[in-house]
Amino acid sequence: MSIRHVTAEYLTTLDQNISYNSIGNIYYGDDYFNNSQYLDGWTYKSRILGTPLISLRSDTRKEWFDLRGSYSDGFYKQINNSSVKAIYLGMYGKIKTKSEFKLRLSTNFQYIDFNMRTGKYGKPIAQLSAYFEYIRKVNAWKNTTVSVSIAKDQGQWLINSSALNVKLKKVFF
Repeated sequence: MSIRHVTAEYLTTLDQNISYNSIGNIYYGDDYFNNSQYLDGWTYKSRILGTPLISLRSDTRKEWFDLRGSYSDGFYKQINNSSVKAIYLGMYGKIKTKSEFKLRLSTNFQYIDFNMRTGKYGKPIAQLSAYFEYIRKVNAWKNTTVSVSIAKDQGQWLINSSALNVKLKKVFF
C-alpha cells in the first residue's frame, strides 16, 4: 500500500469582528456568512460559497432551523450558524497495482452560544462526517473498474445518515 496524496485542513471562524470599547462593552459586529447586504448570506443558488463546513438552515436538524431567526419573526437567516471550528483529512492511495482508495474525514464543532459579557463561546455541537471508497480495476474487461463507497454523518448538528454505493464503470474511448 502507498499513500499518494494527503490533505489536512483546519478552519476556524470564531474570531468574527468582536471588539471591546473603552468601557469594556463588546461589539459583535459581523456574522461572517450572514452579511446584512445579502438576504440569503453568502450563498448562490441555495449553496454556500467558500466552504462546505458551514451549513444551510435546511441542511441541519429541525431543532436548529430557527437558531438565527424564523420566518414568522422576520429575522430569518439562510445560514443559521457561521461560528465553526473544523478539521478535515483527505487521503488517496494505491493498494498493489490494481486497487486504490479514497478516505475523507471531517469533524466540526458548531458554536451557537456566544456570551456578550465574557466574549466567550459556550459548549459546541459536534459532528463527524466520513467517506471511504475502494476502487479496483477489472482484469476481464479492458478499461473497467468497480468501486464500493460508504459514507456516514454522525452527530447533533446534521441528520445522522449512512450511505452505500456500488459502481461499475466502463470507459469506451
